[in-house]
Amino acid sequence: MFLSVKSCKKEDLILVAKEIGENVPTTAKICDLKEIILNSDEYKGDPDFVKGILENAVTDRILQEENPDST
Repeated sequence: MFLSVKSCKKEDLILVAKEIGENVPTTAKICDLKEIILNSDEYKGDPDFVKGILENAVTDRILQEENPDST
C-alpha cells in the first residue's frame, strides 16, 4: 500500500491513522505508524478505502505546499 503512494510523509500517516480511529502515540515513528495502519480493523476490512484516505492526504498536503496562500 505504501509503495503505491509516492511522497508519503509521517504527517500523512498520522492523519490516516487518526481518520480510521486509531490512537497515535506522540513518539510514533514512521514504521510504527505503518504497523498501526496495517494492523487496524479498518485496513483489514477495506484496504482500498484506507489507501484512498492516504492518497487524498498526500494530494491535499502537496497542494497546500504548492499554494501556501490558499489555506
